[in-house]
Amino acid sequence: MLRSLNKVFGNILPSFAIILVLLLSTICLVANPSVAEINPPTTNVVKPEYDFIIVGAGAAGAVLANRLSEVSNYDVLLLEAGGNATERSEIPFFLTSLWRTELDWNYTLGPSSQYCLGMNDKTCFYPRGRGLGGSSTVNHMMYVRGNKKDFEDWAGAGNEGWGYEDVLPYFKKSEDNLNNIYATDNIHHSNEGELTISDIRWTTPLADLFLKAGEELGYATGDCNADNQTVFSSPQLSTRNGTRCSTNKAFLIPAGNRKNLDIVVHAHVTKVLINPETNHAFGVRYFRNGDYHEVQARKEVILSAGAANTPQLLMLSGVGPKDHIQELTIPLIKDLPVGLNLRDHVALGLTFLTDSPVTFRGDRYLREANMTYNVYKKGPYTSTLEEAIGFLNSKLQDPEEGRPDLQFYIIPNSAASDGGSSKIVENLSDELYNAKYEPIEDAESFTIVINLLRPKSVGRTYLRSNDPFEKPVLNVNYFDEEEDIRKLIDGARIALKLMETKTFKKLNVSPHLPPLPLCPKASPLSDEYFECSMRYETLAFFHICGSAKMGHEDDPTAVVDPELRVRGISGLRVVDASIMPNIISGNLNAPTIMIGEKASDLIKNSWKN
Repeated sequence: MLRSLNKVFGNILPSFAIILVLLLSTICLVANPSVAEINPPTTNVVKPEYDFIIVGAGAAGAVLANRLSEVSNYDVLLLEAGGNATERSEIPFFLTSLWRTELDWNYTLGPSSQYCLGMNDKTCFYPRGRGLGGSSTVNHMMYVRGNKKDFEDWAGAGNEGWGYEDVLPYFKKSEDNLNNIYATDNIHHSNEGELTISDIRWTTPLADLFLKAGEELGYATGDCNADNQTVFSSPQLSTRNGTRCSTNKAFLIPAGNRKNLDIVVHAHVTKVLINPETNHAFGVRYFRNGDYHEVQARKEVILSAGAANTPQLLMLSGVGPKDHIQELTIPLIKDLPVGLNLRDHVALGLTFLTDSPVTFRGDRYLREANMTYNVYKKGPYTSTLEEAIGFLNSKLQDPEEGRPDLQFYIIPNSAASDGGSSKIVENLSDELYNAKYEPIEDAESFTIVINLLRPKSVGRTYLRSNDPFEKPVLNVNYFDEEEDIRKLIDGARIALKLMETKTFKKLNVSPHLPPLPLCPKASPLSDEYFECSMRYETLAFFHICGSAKMGHEDDPTAVVDPELRVRGISGLRVVDASIMPNIISGNLNAPTIMIGEKASDLIKNSWKN
């Protein structure tokens, strides 16, 4: 029983507190009517045809459903493979307890010979949201837009209308920023949108120390979503009154009672229906309640199933690389490079020890957390434990470009802080855990995470078979490019410099760099040691994108055009993170919502007449 509860609550709660926390939380959640109202109305009645069929109710799909149904004479169907959001998904602190549940597609990476080598079966867990809100219902809620030059690159590659000045209004359109200072910056921010953006409500003392250490090294503190991204910052989250503000909450609930919007859950779309003679998409086939059903689209089918499921669905429908499609005996409709531009962020984590009681431990903070949260919506339960961030340049990045290539997080605990529960959530092998974390279970430990913002390594996603219920392969290809490894190694050295500042020296901080079983002869602090560490304990960042790339008509690697229409297939668009030509320099939730906003206008404009 205790082991199963540890698995549910992930890598935060100490084992002695889990049963009490679970009981108290359940009682309070049931008693709180506002928490019970966390999903829009859904229907079991599907009409034979609609103007628009949207596949996937995630970060972009929920926005599309809201914006298209604003037009009263549009008839919109939203199909979602998963179900409703749950009470637990409302609480930021419990986010890891959502992984490997009904709200997760339960993807994995590997096995690989290059990464995740210290995980069980050399396989990293890779959560993807499955349900209303998609990954915005299970993610870390970080509100980061990326760097303005990311979007200038998109436009410069021939994607007209996707430059920074073009997309900024769509970031602002959805934003309801509760920071009084940011909200007055009407150049970069807005407080009139549907998506509530809030300052982090609770931190350990380490958050302020991290920001002060950055200042000590000469870095500014400020808004990473404004003109200068090279700053240390207290992060903003997509939260509302201490609870998660997913796209389900922000966009679907307000639109849920519209008569021209039908939302259907547990509807797993298995194929886009395409006329092989005209190459026109006219509907979809989906599986629900034990049976297959078909529904037709008068205007368009829109795929917003995410960077794993959208390419899977395209290929199952005969749209993808010719050799791969034919190998699986799927009738070929259109030869396109679907799945060939898979991008992701990857990170290196460094553990540090201190003799000061400043880290996050359950016995220190959780005794009063439940009451504080349920009465005031404050305290540790409002936290994702990503307490402060910094965007910095490695020595391989030109600082004059104003485009940092590394993102630093301070996490006030480590995998040793919960007595072993992290082994389950992170799929750590006994070998890794016993070598690195078991010896420091009683210590005060915390983590600096270094995220590589623009990896050069490119992967691929492809089908395992023509069975629509078999998960696709996600080959993220981490560390394929040597430059990616060099940048993360340099990031490790920057992290060490932060810990050598006067701010952290007062805490008697030291790096925890034990011998690694994968490369026991690697000397701590050496390049070899840091490379071994990133391959052994790989930190996947769950930011896959680019698998149905947007590009100019002359780009042979593009799947969709700048209007997000699938090349050579009429009546079919892709609107999600799949279309990103390159990964952006930050977290993906906000940019994906922006894509949904911009696509809504593109679609409306194309059907004005």
